[in-house]
Amino acid sequence: MLKKEILDIFADEKIKYAEAVPFDILTKNPNSQKTFSFEVKSVIVFLIPYFSGQHKGNISLYSMAKDYHFYCKMLEERIIPQIKNMTGDAVLCADTSPVYETEAASLAGLGMIGKHGLLINPEYSSFVFIGGIFTPIPYEELTDKRSFEKSYCTMCGKCLSSCPVSLDKNECISALTQKKGELTDKDNELLKKHGSVWGCDICQLSCPYTEKMIKNGTVTEIEFFKNDLIHSITKDYLESVRKEEFIQRAFSWRGKKILERNIEICEKK
Repeated sequence: MLKKEILDIFADEKIKYAEAVPFDILTKNPNSQKTFSFEVKSVIVFLIPYFSGQHKGNISLYSMAKDYHFYCKMLEERIIPQIKNMTGDAVLCADTSPVYETEAASLAGLGMIGKHGLLINPEYSSFVFIGGIFTPIPYEELTDKRSFEKSYCTMCGKCLSSCPVSLDKNECISALTQKKGELTDKDNELLKKHGSVWGCDICQLSCPYTEKMIKNGTVTEIEFFKNDLIHSITKDYLESVRKEEFIQRAFSWRGKKILERNIEICEKK
């Protein structure tokens, strides 16, 4: 178990799941440009639950709240100074991590890897973002955990069989909503049928762990992911939203033209 002092820091942030792992057992991400001013010896991996309920709309549940990168920036400002007092130095990474986050979280014992490639936590299912705090001290000084093994779900296959496209070939509706240029007639039909303007939750919602989560009424306790929600994107919204507000949303990185195209496809009779 992670040291109580660190667990208490996360508990104050309503984060229940965190654990330290040795850096040298993690698979390095060749696409990451992240560098450190110290030799990394351990990583504190933690989960950020974002599910705030089943909201009907035309965008993925993860994108209904503001972009989690803004949350991580605020979290970093609050907790890194405290953790530095214990570790001497510390850097928080989320999304830009130099290691594969899903693997790291599984090795840390925070969940299992699903057939859809996402981490499945027994309480929050796959509706979590993964963060890591990189430190220069050995993991033995942070935790009494000594066994690190990846775990996988039971592979019931519901996530794959529920996908309208071909999830096992790295194709999905979420990817179609982000695809540049003109879409094929088949792609257009898929977006229109499922009303997807940005992202998709079909494989996640079909998971037995998600069904259990919803049955138990489990939602995030983090206020950031319960406030300022947008359930759908409309043409009126895109025309009226201020730039400063738009860039705070996860769907903004592809620009308005892609979103406008998707809305037009979904609304076409």
